[in-house]
Amino acid sequence: MPGGSPGGTPSSSSGSAGTGTSQPESTNPKVQWLDSSEEAQRWVRQDGDPYVLFFCSEESAKLAGEGLEAWTEYRKTHKGPMPVAAVFETPALVNALRAAGFAFYVRVPATSSNAELMKKYGATAQAQTLVLCAFNGEALRTFAGPQCSAASIVPALSDFRARYEAWKVFQRAKAEKERAAPKP
Repeated sequence: MPGGSPGGTPSSSSGSAGTGTSQPESTNPKVQWLDSSEEAQRWVRQDGDPYVLFFCSEESAKLAGEGLEAWTEYRKTHKGPMPVAAVFETPALVNALRAAGFAFYVRVPATSSNAELMKKYGATAQAQTLVLCAFNGEALRTFAGPQCSAASIVPALSDFRARYEAWKVFQRAKAEKERAAPKP
């Protein structure tokens, strides 16, 4: 796997950062990011695993899920306000994503080069957006703006594994039905 284990090391702490504050928690877990949604799809296709797309500002993308050390270094080297803390600075959220079966994460900064991907998933430069994706890139659930918070996302993950397995069964049945249908 690129750069080690894709999920990083879980933290047992819980908290509420990522809800619009500009300070991460002192125990925020580090997330191992992939470089693109295409890379994520290459990793997950074989096993049918889901993955996460996280759309945010360029400044937030520099720090999201990088751990407290990155925030501390940023504060030392940059003048002015800190970027809004990403939802990935919340240990409870990162742990819930891991428990729900997410091991692959893609951080997508709001840039012109990502405009097409942002449009595809309904993300904007003004608000953080977290998208839970199936192995084929289909958006299964989107949390944007104020809904992109641990308070909204963690409860939605409680039965995600079961719902995702049911989705995969449905997709296989649908594909088999399409293959079996007579061609005109």
